[in-house]
Amino acid sequence: PLKICVDIRDLWESSKSDVQASIASLEKTLGHRIEPIIQWPILWNELKDRYPDKATFVPSIARIVNAWYSRLLWRLDSDNFPEWTEELLGHLSNGRKQLLIEPSPPPHSRPKITWNFKTSSFYLNVPKLEPPRHSKVVAAFDQDFDNVFNQGGASGPADEGWDDLAAEPSRTGAPGEPRHAVTTHTVSEPLPVVDHLPGLGELSCPNEHFAATPPYILTLDAGNPLVIRCSHDPTLELISSYFNRWGKQNTSDSLRVSRII
Repeated sequence: PLKICVDIRDLWESSKSDVQASIASLEKTLGHRIEPIIQWPILWNELKDRYPDKATFVPSIARIVNAWYSRLLWRLDSDNFPEWTEELLGHLSNGRKQLLIEPSPPPHSRPKITWNFKTSSFYLNVPKLEPPRHSKVVAAFDQDFDNVFNQGGASGPADEGWDDLAAEPSRTGAPGEPRHAVTTHTVSEPLPVVDHLPGLGELSCPNEHFAATPPYILTLDAGNPLVIRCSHDPTLELISSYFNRWGKQNTSDSLRVSRII
């Protein structure tokens, strides 16, 4: 479809796109350029039933891919994974340095990262399901990266209990404590803490992003103009960039006030 071709050009291939910025940021830290490889016609044919609005397809895939690069970059910048980083560098020294993005075979129920030892490449499988929330993708990717070089894959075949990876901590827990997975079985190991704000390219459009209660408490003065107050400056900067991205000037208003589309 024409809309998808335009979005691929603007949101994926353009040097100004968030995807290309994520690739460059990882290359600067890693010293290797991991190129995303994707067969758009195949992916669209497999997933199109879940995207009746074609305008959401490429942005959704781009957000998942941005999250992949973001979490790998976070891991490399952290001092907690030196052995894992050395193992990654060893694989990349003789590997193809690719991220192959493909439709996910059943029974996977969420975006999943694997490493193919034969091709020495990362694989990112996207399921034929509604795109999950960003926080759940981040938590699942962190778990996948932990186990990606283990023979046999990053997790169990059916990804059981993955939907609870980003479950809210209990009310009795102290602020800042690691989150724990909540499944039908007893799980004792804490999952990685999501310790950074998502990038602008990882956020969905407003009607999708605000479908659920956001994990922030902000002070809003819903007057004219709208005033948002928050003690965390990076959050305000992200919100400002987000509104600037999705805002559209109301041409019928003499004041030319922007509105969210």
